[in-house]
Amino acid sequence: MNKLVFPKIKKTSMRRIDLYPHTDIYVKEEYSHPSGSAKQRPATWMLEMLNFQFGRLIDAGSGSTALAEGDIAASKGIPFTAVVPESTNPARVKLIQSTHAEVILTPANEGIAGAIQYAQALEADGYGKFINQFTNPLNPESHRLTTASEIDQQFLVDIDAIVSCAGTGGTLYGTYMGLKDHGREVLPVLAKPMNNGKFSTQVPGVADGVGFANKQNMPGMHTELIDEAEVFQMMDRLHQMGISVGPSSALNVAAAAKVRKMMGPRSVVITFLMDRYERYVT
Repeated sequence: MNKLVFPKIKKTSMRRIDLYPHTDIYVKEEYSHPSGSAKQRPATWMLEMLNFQFGRLIDAGSGSTALAEGDIAASKGIPFTAVVPESTNPARVKLIQSTHAEVILTPANEGIAGAIQYAQALEADGYGKFINQFTNPLNPESHRLTTASEIDQQFLVDIDAIVSCAGTGGTLYGTYMGLKDHGREVLPVLAKPMNNGKFSTQVPGVADGVGFANKQNMPGMHTELIDEAEVFQMMDRLHQMGISVGPSSALNVAAAAKVRKMMGPRSVVITFLMDRYERYVT
């Protein structure tokens, strides 16, 4: 029997940052991956673990995963199509196209759900194989076996909470499950952007109500609501600290700071710097 070989993932460092007095948090620098995003992990696993018998690969989303998927597919000579809402930042679309991937834009008012439905229709028509990062178990599995293991090695002390926004929710769910594998009991916290009490669509890469981040998968999950104005203020502050990241990272840091205050001065709270800023410049 052939031994299953897991894809190799570049390890990322952990950084402690002080935002306010007695409000230090730890951030995992996922933006240092080759694709500039935490999505490097699931993209690598989903594509490397595939049996490449398909003429074309398809995925839907906000574009972060597609950047890494496009690079990997191109390296293997496989055509790749990214289906994203037309509200996707033009800089991100151009970056995806730079991998020689095809980009299909779906109506902005249909959101991520519309992109997923379009990708499903393409697969049904025989256009290619839909990877579907929102339901593909290899997405959270990549974090369970890599991200969580790295964090376990980086911390000899107890960890009280992990905080993450959710596109697919693979980062939060997979890391939470992986830390449980290592015997660590941590509070999973979902960071959600809000505007006037409603889910905000102004934070790219963050979706509502899809994917793995839910209380069925994580019964003890806590949700931390952050006003979208606070997200962009935090992004500016991080840039002033020399940390050039996008809005989803700022959402994570703002939520982690609130959780840190809630849990007390001796608590250890970890979150993720999800991606670099250059994909948001337009």
